[in-house]
Amino acid sequence: MPSEQKFYVRVCRPRFEVAAIEVTCTDHDEANSLAVWKAVELDDRAWRLLPHDDDSYFPHVEECLSDNDMSANADKEDPKEAQIAEFMNLERERDQRYLLLVGDPTTGEGEVVFEPWCHSHHPQLLEADLSGDWISILEAVFNEGASANEPWRPERNSIADNDD
Repeated sequence: MPSEQKFYVRVCRPRFEVAAIEVTCTDHDEANSLAVWKAVELDDRAWRLLPHDDDSYFPHVEECLSDNDMSANADKEDPKEAQIAEFMNLERERDQRYLLLVGDPTTGEGEVVFEPWCHSHHPQLLEADLSGDWISILEAVFNEGASANEPWRPERNSIADNDD
């Protein structure tokens, strides 16, 4: 049985900003397109940050490093303590980017929202490379029901006492 060790884990939870925009045009497609371009130009004061919805969204792990990983990568120029401080700095730039799948569970309809970074910063990447197994994971959830979700939803009481 492996011995316990310390891990440094960066977690993230989604929160959404919303704004209401009025446009005048001829159809829904044009309205959607125009609204997106107007939204890009909105001042920050026009947006409202919604509270985190615990019932709909769980935090997820962005990055996890063990104390052993930090020690193995440390040297005189980049000591472990500096690596840990950098990792725990929530203001540092992160490599992760988000590609959203927006879905309506009542209708079963959804779409992928392609973000500018997909094409402008990494044009060689295929969206399929980034998505990994999300299609098979979603199929498992829908085919097997909630039981397929259990590994991603630890019971609170199983982790409540383990907050060293």
